[in-house]
Amino acid sequence: MSPQSFLVIGGGHIGLASVVYLSSQGHTVYLISRRASTTHSQTIQSSGPIAQGSFPVALYSNRFVDIAAVHRGRLPSNIILCCRGQDLQPYAEQLSSYCQPGMNILLLCAARFAGRAFSQLLQQTGVPKHRLPAIADVHNMPFISRGNGQDQVAIKALTNKCFVAAQSPELTERLVSQYQPLFKHLYPLPDALAVNLNKCNDIIHVPLIWASFAQWETGEDYNPYYNLGPQTVQLIEMLDRDRVTIGQNLGVSPLIDICQHYQLAYGTKGPSLFEHVQQLHAYSCTNVGNPQHRYLTEDLPFGLFPLQALAKTALIETPVLDSYITLGRSIVEPKPYWTADFLGLKDL
Repeated sequence: MSPQSFLVIGGGHIGLASVVYLSSQGHTVYLISRRASTTHSQTIQSSGPIAQGSFPVALYSNRFVDIAAVHRGRLPSNIILCCRGQDLQPYAEQLSSYCQPGMNILLLCAARFAGRAFSQLLQQTGVPKHRLPAIADVHNMPFISRGNGQDQVAIKALTNKCFVAAQSPELTERLVSQYQPLFKHLYPLPDALAVNLNKCNDIIHVPLIWASFAQWETGEDYNPYYNLGPQTVQLIEMLDRDRVTIGQNLGVSPLIDICQHYQLAYGTKGPSLFEHVQQLHAYSCTNVGNPQHRYLTEDLPFGLFPLQALAKTALIETPVLDSYITLGRSIVEPKPYWTADFLGLKDL
């Protein structure tokens, strides 16, 4: 693939990993991050087994106008947006004035229905539907990585397969043809519903927090995967069965269960979820110490809540999911705009 320009949005470890991965292949990379206090060039240090070394960022800024100023007044047409669900609204507001229908936005966001939400938010800022870029949901992050959120990252491995779909099969084909030479593990699906029902972060994270809630409430650092037992893992499996039930009732295909998720993404093996989880060494570095940690503040309002909204819209019973939602509402409020109507779930 000949050298091209890419804009990476988001300075977390997935954003830094994206910068390193693209820069290591000879592409010009610009980085937007709210952590940037000034506009400057930057070097990202990569210490993991994938793409070791020092890799340049052509321009590092917290303002889109700075990137456009050095790129003929426009943003690069290839954009990788790495963010949480709560970040979609401010990014949509900032991107709207630069939107072009020829843009290809790869949305690395664990929030369920993130692509639909981002499309809606762009339209609310005044971007006509026919002027929207191709916006693709991805069901899993392409990297297993760790970073300091500033200038260092370690890419431990690439995930084996990532489902991807944009607003239409035609836009999916266009976007995949652009990104697959870089990310060979992208696997296109017929529609974004299948991508979003195969997302599993919230299914894994929320039961872990409830099982260790007393420790989480102290605000002290701890690893929720440490000494994880079969009974706690069973809580994840029970919640996942409701997700799979929703997908089956809606005719989603392919539809993977939680064990297949680990096997497909990380190459783990074994007959039980407990064995799959034990093989993922990246979990040994996970720490939860902030009461506002994304395992609750992201995975409930932008994960389980919209999943339940879809189930209710389709009149599908999900008793375990409903129980988690009831508990979750005691500490996390649903986002006012992240509703079945806003996401267009009735049209699915």
